[in-house]
Amino acid sequence: MANYDFKPDLRDGQQGQNVMKFFLESYFGFKYLGQGYTSAFDLRMRDEAEKRTLLYEIKTDLYEKDYATGTGNLVLEYECRGKRSGIQKSKADYYIWYLPLLDRDQIWMASLDTLLFCIGRKRWKVQPIGEYSARMGEKSGLAYMIPRYDDKTFFEVFSTDNRGNFWPS
Repeated sequence: MANYDFKPDLRDGQQGQNVMKFFLESYFGFKYLGQGYTSAFDLRMRDEAEKRTLLYEIKTDLYEKDYATGTGNLVLEYECRGKRSGIQKSKADYYIWYLPLLDRDQIWMASLDTLLFCIGRKRWKVQPIGEYSARMGEKSGLAYMIPRYDDKTFFEVFSTDNRGNFWPS
């Protein structure tokens, strides 16, 4: 998100979830079962070929606008306002970061197990994120900063032409 305002960020996140729902349906052939509307997951999909239900956490990032001026990071939240959040609360099998303003490599997907493996190996630096909290005297959250291209091997990466076509990057 890039608004730092809950309602517009929620709207942008829901739009990103709709695009990723379409991606999972059209690219992988998964069946949509519903949305989570909780901190546990965003999308519930069914992989009929494997006879299993998968949960997805979708992160829509409108901050990354181009490769020259962007941070190059994926943000993985784990604490907000002093409480467990993000990956510490998620029940998702997979995380998907959707970066719609980039011209390529807009979709980054990793399993929860892979993310936890990397966290356990202390691969990523921790950084304060979110709005400034006067009560706390600092930013309200903490997140892992994942350098996209340094750690690309841990992700499945896809590009889209934003007309419903997707391909591996």
